[in-house]
Formats: sequence, structure tokens, C-alpha cells
Amino acid sequence: MTDTLTDRCPNCFEENQGDSTCPHCGWTVGDQPDSPLYLAPGTPLGDDYVIGRVLGHGGFGITYLGWDRSLDIRVAIKEFLPDRLASRGPQHPQVDVYSKQKDLFDDGLARFQKEARTLAGFQHYPGIVTVFKFLSANGTGYMVMEFVEGITLGQYLKSKGNKISWQQALPILTPVMDALREAHGAGLLHRDICPDNIYITHDKQVKLLDFGAARRTTERTIGLNAMLKEGYAPEEQYRRNGKQGAWTDVYGLCATLYRCVTGRLPPPSPERIREDGLQPPSALGVGLPEGHETVLLKGLAVDAEDRWQSIEEMQDAFGIGPPPPRWPFWRRALIVLAVLLLLTGLIGIGMQSIPRPAKLTVHANVPKAVVYIDGAQVGLSGIEHEIDAGEHTVRVAKPGYESFEARVALAAGEEGRTLEAELTPKSAILLRLALFRG
Repeated sequence: MTDTLTDRCPNCFEENQGDSTCPHCGWTVGDQPDSPLYLAPGTPLGDDYVIGRVLGHGGFGITYLGWDRSLDIRVAIKEFLPDRLASRGPQHPQVDVYSKQKDLFDDGLARFQKEARTLAGFQHYPGIVTVFKFLSANGTGYMVMEFVEGITLGQYLKSKGNKISWQQALPILTPVMDALREAHGAGLLHRDICPDNIYITHDKQVKLLDFGAARRTTERTIGLNAMLKEGYAPEEQYRRNGKQGAWTDVYGLCATLYRCVTGRLPPPSPERIREDGLQPPSALGVGLPEGHETVLLKGLAVDAEDRWQSIEEMQDAFGIGPPPPRWPFWRRALIVLAVLLLLTGLIGIGMQSIPRPAKLTVHANVPKAVVYIDGAQVGLSGIEHEIDAGEHTVRVAKPGYESFEARVALAAGEEGRTLEAELTPKSAILLRLALFRG
């Protein structure tokens, strides 16, 4: 394990050869956090992590850039810190829970930990950020997640003149629908769908951020309106006893679609109860394929029972039903083999012909580069990986370098195969400009 604070900036974790001001992010030794609630860059967390700059701050917690000292990779670290229930003094990492709010804080923290455990079950699911670990420190809890470089959907809309076409919006939001469908199947609601919680990575993957399993606890005691995003929240979220379910996320998703294509928010849902002032996109000059406006407006119905009751139901109405399960190659081969053997009356004698996985080692010219196979992170360079036979897309990435990508064809049982990846440095500015080039 290396001491990252001697050779890296504690704010952005780019390599730094002892300069008092980081040439990459401008952080200077002695700079104080923007808020006393924030942990200072360079603060250790447990045995394996270091806190960096703040990535985001909401009513329920703070998300930091972090550094994993055991793997030498960046991570995102989400801290449970609802500012209506607790605070933190300057240069004091311990969280101070308000005495009258301790039960609520503890309840929220337990929900936060449960959220981490649930999300950890979605390892390698492309539309949901991977959770690596939960740990307790400083009187609160921390969720350690994969760090993905990119921009929010809100930032993307701003770069495109504040709105995009339906033909652009629906493909961006489809992976979000897929992620929600999987999460709902595991009993997890998001409750805060909006452009700022949808992330588009530099390789144009779409990921859903900030599930709110801990959110309901704090909503019981603080002003509900202060916790909701106006225009995206359905009316049942404004009521303390409002029944929430998949239909709640349906509303937030459709409000996000509406915002993408019209450039404006739906009216706040409580204002629509007596007189609905929601204008259909067509009335605002937005063209949608036949039937899609009806599907969208049903998802924005004020009354929950009038909405689509599940994401899958809405996807079917859009004609973009969930993709078929992606079974591993060996399982598909086994099914085909079983059918063939059944047809020939030879079931039970052909199991030896099931293809064996191939073995591939990816070497990079920089240490500890991250290897992705068919979009899924499989580990670091220099490690042998077992992969199904066939053609695969291999991508090798490391912050500050151009990604390397290649197609590799592997035979069943092939061993000792290697791939050499050459990564070239690039500036942080070019990295940001490259997000949507072309």
C-alpha cells in the first residue's frame, strides 16, 4: 500500500510531484472545504480509502471523490449526513447528531446500509453504479462505489441548448427504465428521478445515481416540499401517508422525458390537482412518434392509479420492452446441446462437448489499468481472466489516459492468450471535451 498523499493530489488524485498547487485541479495546500460539513481532502477513511473533492451534496448526504489505496483506483464515496438531523464542526470529521433526532438518524442510517447491500446485488449491471463496500466511521456510514467519469443528463441538456429531440431522449432514458425495472424487482424504489441523478459516462453508458432508500425517514420530520424536486415529484410524495410504488418512479421518469424534449418542467403536481395546466409536447411544437405522447402523458397522470403501474408496462406501451436475459455463452450452448441430444435420443452422453472458457491476460503500458470486457469491469491489467469463447470487446482505461479498445476472438479452451494495450496520456481538458465529440 502506498502513501497516496505524497505522490498524488489529495483533491483530484492526479499524480503530483510535490507541487503546493495541483497543476490538474488548482487545489492548493491549506485550502479549506467550501462547507464545514465537508471532510477535507486527504482525510483517511478506514484503512483503505482517502477522501478527495466533493462531487455532490444533497439533503441526505455528501458524495466525494475517493482513492482506494489497496487498488490505486478512484472511487466515489457517499456519506450519510442528512443536514436536518446532524452536523459537523470545522476540521472535525465526527458527525454530531442532534439529540432530539437520534432515533431518526439511526433509522435512516440503517436504511442507508440496507440500500448499499441491495445495490451491491446489482454488480456489473450496466445501468446502476456498482457498490463495492459499506463501512462505518465518524459516527455515520459510507457507501464506496465505482467512480465513472462523465456528465449528468442535466449538464448534457445544457450543452445542447436546454432540450433534445424525442429520438435522442428515448434511447438515453431506456437504460434508466431497464435499471428501474431491475431495482423495483428487488423491492427498491428510487423516488428522485431527475436529470441530475442520471449520468452519462465518457464512453456513453447511462447510469442511474442516488437511490433513496434512506429518504423516507427524514421526510417524516422535515418539510416535505424542501426534500422534493418540484416538477419531478408526483403528488403522493407531497403527502406524509401517500402510497408510493413503481408508479412513483414512473412519474419522475416521464417528467424527465418531458423536460428533455420540451425544455421545461411539468407544473408542480399539487397544482395540477384542481386544474391541470400540463401542456402536451405537441402543443409546444415537439414532434413525437404516433402513440408515444399518449404513453408519456399517462405516465404523468396526477392520480397514481391512472398512471402506468410498472416500468415494464410502460416500456411495452412505448414498444421498447425489456431486453431478453443475456445468458452466458456456456448456458446458451448447453441449451442448444440439450435440444440436439434430445432430438437424436442421445441425452446424457454429450456433456463433455460443452465449450470450455478461454483464458486472456491483458497487459498495459501503465500500472493498474482497469480492464472492461463487453462493457463490464473485470479487474486490473496483468491478471488472467476466464472468458466465454467467441468475439469480445476489450477496453482498457485509466484516469488521465486515452482508453484502449480492441476486438478479440477466443477459441474454446484457449489458454495463455495475451493482449497488449498501449494507453497514451491526455489532459483533463481533452477528457472532458471528448465526452460527446462527434
